[in-house]
Amino acid sequence: MAVQVLQWICRSIFRKLPEFKQFLPTFHTLPDIICLQETHLTSKYQPSLPGYTLLRKDRPPRLGKGGGLCIAVKQSIVYSEVTPVSHTAMEVMGIKLNDLYLFNIYNPPGSTLDPQFFHQLTGFRKFILCGDFNSHHGLWGSPTSNAAGRFLFSFIENHDLFVLNTSTPTHFSFSRSNMWRILDLAVTSRCIACHCSTERTNEFLGSDHSIISIHINHVQPALDSFLPRWLLSKANWSNFRLLCDSKFSVRLTGL
Repeated sequence: MAVQVLQWICRSIFRKLPEFKQFLPTFHTLPDIICLQETHLTSKYQPSLPGYTLLRKDRPPRLGKGGGLCIAVKQSIVYSEVTPVSHTAMEVMGIKLNDLYLFNIYNPPGSTLDPQFFHQLTGFRKFILCGDFNSHHGLWGSPTSNAAGRFLFSFIENHDLFVLNTSTPTHFSFSRSNMWRILDLAVTSRCIACHCSTERTNEFLGSDHSIISIHINHVQPALDSFLPRWLLSKANWSNFRLLCDSKFSVRLTGL
């Protein structure tokens, strides 16, 4: 089974949703999962996306405007929601597809990544992190590094993880001399890295971040919560007994 994930720093999905709905059918098949960061949603807004279930984590009003995460899951996909807790300004939410964990992350500029959350990841064998970490490091093409970038680099190196990004920049800024930067990352455990690839699309849809497509191959589909049942009253017990005798009888000849 192959899974396609879109990740996008949308910078307010409510204003861009009509155009985003027109963009999705340009794919050969609709993406399975969509991870949005900086949704800027509040309880007043209840957007919908036909064919998807929307999971949201809005930024609490006491923390100011902006931020917010959303994971849209195609309604045909079986999943369970994961609710990790962050003890810093980093925002995170996740889902589980069978034995694969997918985490959607937004780390505001100048904020530190949460060490406790990353420590929890060591208990998962298969996982993918995607989002805007606001982490700068030479490993993914940044000309400078910051504290968040150095922390993330150390975690990747110490736990044998893999950065799926190519050298293609994902963020465009008019306010800096270095206009193009790589801020939107996809990080995965090494055991599934060879089955994953990422590609930056040329669509920004009014954001300063491009939409990124992640392809994950050979993912085991989640099983429905269905237990098989047998009608034992109609079993052919005579044939079953003969079959057991032929398979498990012990020959005593020669003793």
